[in-house]
Amino acid sequence: MNTYDTFANNLRRFCEQYPSIAAVCAATQINRQQFNKYLSGKVLPSAIVLRKICKFLNVSEQALFASEGAQAPHGKARSGIPKIGKAQEVFESARGFASTNTYKNSSDVSSMPEGYYFCYFPLESRKQKLLRSLVWVFRQNDVKGFVRITYIRDFKKRSNVRAGGRHTGIVFANQDEIFMLGFNRYSEGQMSIATIDRPKSQSFSLLLGLTVTRNLEKLAAIRMVMVQVDSQMTKRQMIDSIGIVDENDPTLQAEILAALPELQRL
Repeated sequence: MNTYDTFANNLRRFCEQYPSIAAVCAATQINRQQFNKYLSGKVLPSAIVLRKICKFLNVSEQALFASEGAQAPHGKARSGIPKIGKAQEVFESARGFASTNTYKNSSDVSSMPEGYYFCYFPLESRKQKLLRSLVWVFRQNDVKGFVRITYIRDFKKRSNVRAGGRHTGIVFANQDEIFMLGFNRYSEGQMSIATIDRPKSQSFSLLLGLTVTRNLEKLAAIRMVMVQVDSQMTKRQMIDSIGIVDENDPTLQAEILAALPELQRL
């Protein structure tokens, strides 16, 4: 196998850890047509583009060109599920301050069903707009983790991603609340914590909570609403739906519209 094919095979393997190739292209700001050439083994990226790809995938250049047994990118599991080591370490360090009967690790399956959710945040500067991100909740051995992908897209051209975030972390809970502790890949070391009211019933169709993170230069506490994504949607459709939406957008679920007053209360 030549260098072109080896690179293409490794690139495809590492990209499988993300919802879609479109998501990788949007996050790295690489033209999809050009990226397809890398995936097919027709061309190799320039040094600048290669560094951009490696930074996003969190993998070394050597791993992308290794002929066999290429190591998984740092912070990733070989199974295609993101590792959550940093968030897990923080949780385990803090766990000693609380009873293990009070805070349950994410192995508590009832803390949040696995699958995809749309997460909505109000925009302080645009009262009639909401920011929609995508949350993937997954199981990794005896730990439940999550990935939250956020894109801030240009209003007129949705494919133009101006900013974004990718928080990866763990889910844990007590009797009343669900917590999501994560770290943002796009802002080195930035941490976020979301606190979500545990539903009174067994239904997780609508989740209300509060997330605390650093927004540009200041610390921000933002209300959030999460709803499970329609199982008929493809991953590409989910990714394409991320961004800023108007309150009158027909794709907004009725549950979100009903929760708007609560979202805008803080």
